[in-house]
Amino acid sequence: MRSHACYFNKIATIIVIAFSTPYLTFALEKLAPIESYYSAYVHEGYPSYLSKNQFGFCLRAAKKLESGIIVATANLIQTSKPYIAHHESPEHAYVAIMGFNDNHEVIWGKVRGKWAFCNHSCDPNCDLNSQWYVITNRTIQQDEELTTAYDAYIAHIPWSSTWNFECKCNAVTCKKIIANYRTDILHPTQQN
Repeated sequence: MRSHACYFNKIATIIVIAFSTPYLTFALEKLAPIESYYSAYVHEGYPSYLSKNQFGFCLRAAKKLESGIIVATANLIQTSKPYIAHHESPEHAYVAIMGFNDNHEVIWGKVRGKWAFCNHSCDPNCDLNSQWYVITNRTIQQDEELTTAYDAYIAHIPWSSTWNFECKCNAVTCKKIIANYRTDILHPTQQN
């Protein structure tokens, strides 16, 4: 089955290059596996690599890392589609708040870069800064999974129930159900 998926991805890439239209690209993105969906947006040159854990894709440290090291980017491309937890379409599932307009309404962004593969943890070993870099917040061992907090605090936007999800991070401090903001980590849009 895997060989057929790889074959399809190669053909899909050729078709997109030869006949690229917004509709065709959208249709192929919906059909292609998630690794193909993001492969063009993963930036090399950071000490991290894509891997899998028991739940799916993840990001891991390529070597032992000290606190304060940039391990990935979190590029966002504006979209009108809001985030909806566990949505089957990457158009809703891989979306984050990227900013606010003059009326303080949310501007949504499609997540690109390696942050798309950073899983949530209630005790994250990385943070997002105001420039959307993923930065280690403590010493991390080689091959350790890199995690961030998906529930970082935003002062003027109430938490939406469509963002709720079950956490499986197994941290000592795990909340099990993420249904509100944490106040000890600020969202990148709230940092100076």
